[in-house]
Amino acid sequence: MLKSLVIGATGYIGNVVAERLVQNGHTVLAGTRSEASADKLRKQGMEPVIANIEQPESIVQILPEVDLVVYVAYAYNNEQRAIEEMQSGTSHLTDILQAMSNSQKTFILTSGTGVVGDSTDIVYDENTPFPETNSPITLMRRNLESEVCAAAKLGIRTIVLRPPTVYGRGGSFVVPRYLMDYALKHRESVYVEGTENNKRAAVHVDDLADLFLLALEKAKAGELFNTAAETGVRTIDIAESISRAAGLGGHTRAVPLAESREIFGHWGVWWAQNNQCTGDKARKLLGWNPHRLSLLQDIETGSYAPLPAR
Repeated sequence: MLKSLVIGATGYIGNVVAERLVQNGHTVLAGTRSEASADKLRKQGMEPVIANIEQPESIVQILPEVDLVVYVAYAYNNEQRAIEEMQSGTSHLTDILQAMSNSQKTFILTSGTGVVGDSTDIVYDENTPFPETNSPITLMRRNLESEVCAAAKLGIRTIVLRPPTVYGRGGSFVVPRYLMDYALKHRESVYVEGTENNKRAAVHVDDLADLFLLALEKAKAGELFNTAAETGVRTIDIAESISRAAGLGGHTRAVPLAESREIFGHWGVWWAQNNQCTGDKARKLLGWNPHRLSLLQDIETGSYAPLPAR
């Protein structure tokens, strides 16, 4: 029986991944920072532990107890932290990876297609060169992927999974949960003007959890996988599906980018972008077979339609 540490187990993706590990016989140490979250984790069959990414030593001290570390947290909520890490040449994972050196243990990093930025009309695979960017957050996230992949040379079985838009179970971030909440509260479904034909990739959170298990079973050290179950989903189709699900008859409103940022914060820029990738590599090498409802189906007939704003 494997013993796993999930950093970010109280989060949207992390909790589903941790749940799936428990279902597959793992003993799961679930990182948390609050007693309220700890109670929820215990009820899910997990063992809560203090594992704060702001304090890497809290994670390092747990490492001798576990066979596997799954990192499903997000550390770059502001540019200043990313700038500081770029200037130092280290990241918040550096100490953890060094502590795991020569252990042959597995470390899975959950990245995201935010490392691409706006993909324009390109459907990115794992080898597509990144576009230029001046964003410290984007640059540092790219650095983090590179650091984790390179740590395979240190005697760690490192794997990077790069999800696009993640949806399902009524959750997610801006697409579609925040958009649905806004539509239910303000009685309008909005998108950024001029972006109606933008396209994005998506994956259901349960299909993504399946891929974590497959990567743990089959992936080679240093491998990176995009995790798109579908791509080419148009912005206008998402906005219209949300409108129908919210009882607005498919009507939408185009808003300026500045207004989108006022509504959704930094996620408003994400909503304005193309963001496409292909999950073909995971299908071919790992035998991944995503089969849950598509993004638009889940919005209109699945886990989002009956949920009130929250």
